[in-house]
Amino acid sequence: MPGVAENLAHLTGGHPFLVNRVAAILTEEITTDRSQPIEQSQLDEAERRIMRERNFNFETLGRHAKVYSEEVLGILFGKLYQFNLNNPIIHELYMHGIVTENADGFCDIANPIYRQVLIAYLRPLELGTQGDLLLNGHDARVHAQDGKLDMITILSNFRIFVERRGRDAFKISPMPQEATGQYLLMAYPDSIVRQVGGSVFTEAPSGGGFLDLILSYEKERYVIETKIWRGPKKFEEGLDQLADYLDTEGEKIGYYVVFHARPNVYGKLAEQEMETIQQYKGKDIHIYLVRLGHIFSDVMIEES
Repeated sequence: MPGVAENLAHLTGGHPFLVNRVAAILTEEITTDRSQPIEQSQLDEAERRIMRERNFNFETLGRHAKVYSEEVLGILFGKLYQFNLNNPIIHELYMHGIVTENADGFCDIANPIYRQVLIAYLRPLELGTQGDLLLNGHDARVHAQDGKLDMITILSNFRIFVERRGRDAFKISPMPQEATGQYLLMAYPDSIVRQVGGSVFTEAPSGGGFLDLILSYEKERYVIETKIWRGPKKFEEGLDQLADYLDTEGEKIGYYVVFHARPNVYGKLAEQEMETIQQYKGKDIHIYLVRLGHIFSDVMIEES
């Protein structure tokens, strides 16, 4: 199938072990009939399987990343570290295959598979419990009807929970609030799709604090992009990136969750402005502004 080879190269970043292992899963476990073309859905399944594996490559990656967990979490969730091998930390991360240089000259995680490995490796165990608390014992199947997920309700409930009870959720870890907020957003849909038989993928485009979550349920895919509020310019860049990504996914609807820690800005907005729909480049973008000022009252994020 056209595009599968390119997507494999993107997923692995050309890393020899990852290329060979994904190819082996595809040809030896999933698509054993060599006369049939490999479909994107089969590559998705191979990605799911390799992510559940425990192997020496992943163990080594995690062990080296943990030494510099604060920096790795920063890179995962959007902090911009200049790629300069004269910096001893950057040099170590590069030598161990954790980071590479992106087109803008900043550090990026070496490939999407390693991003997912590191997100799982550095994620506090308590966050799974927090995702379940968000559901509060409710039957998640009410969010999945007729082969589709009710994303509007799911993300609205997430926003309300974090604003009302987020302080307790964010106390579980000494991680930066950016990482905790985005990990919590990952935990919530993950708790839902576990109940209804879907899957969650993560894909972090380089730079700017973006993290895409892709929910797969039945034949539908839902793209959620997250961002830390760093001013209108970065907000619009996120809209651009989400719209472009929706094009590549062949989707017309996207979801944009922005964690906002500036009460002097969001305090001027009416409640109904916390959740809006914007037409952008021919796409319907559902925007959720998650207010964190009551949680991190001492946090000041520079606007740009």
